[in-house]
Amino acid sequence: MILDLTHLIANGMPVYPGTGSPDLSPAGTLKEDGYRETMLHMTSHTGTHMDAPAHMLPGGATLDALPVSCFCGQALMIDCTRLRGPQVTREVLRRWEGEIEQADFLLLRTGFEAFWGTPEYYGDFAVPDREAMDYLTGCGLKGTGTDAISIDVMSETDFPNHMLLFGAGMVSIENLRLSALPEGVLFPFCALPLNFHDSDGAPVRAIARLD
Repeated sequence: MILDLTHLIANGMPVYPGTGSPDLSPAGTLKEDGYRETMLHMTSHTGTHMDAPAHMLPGGATLDALPVSCFCGQALMIDCTRLRGPQVTREVLRRWEGEIEQADFLLLRTGFEAFWGTPEYYGDFAVPDREAMDYLTGCGLKGTGTDAISIDVMSETDFPNHMLLFGAGMVSIENLRLSALPEGVLFPFCALPLNFHDSDGAPVRAIARLD
């Protein structure tokens, strides 16, 4: 079974505060042109997307410079819905230590997917604390993912978790849909970004395969 973990890109969708909303408008119509074509106007971090190290790190890698193998692998989802703020601690992760160290991606389910399209989506979702981040960036992971809008709390302006990930050469995937995934088991995962020049980030089509 293949699960789609991606939010639909549409006019009026949630975006990070201060970011422009996407604009999808007709560039060609069947009536006037004999074909349909759509003009897409949006930032590189719209919807379910991947952050490259170049998003914030001077000299960091862009997505188009990374091999496609960086975007696929074994993923593990852990349920953090009972937590708020920076409470994904090293102790929380310890329960899944063996699985994390076999994984390529760690996906954190905060439960905030349920608030998509509402003001609550920008609330106090769970993120790793510094000790947890130090552990994760040393595990050989390719990246992390979350069903929230950021891997940092919304009040954070220095984005420490992003900077730690990028410093380790990892990617961050945000705005995933994780509610249908089982906890604590490894599964094949792909999050393939749009391939455009010098990309600091890009929308992805993220999927999981469950046997």
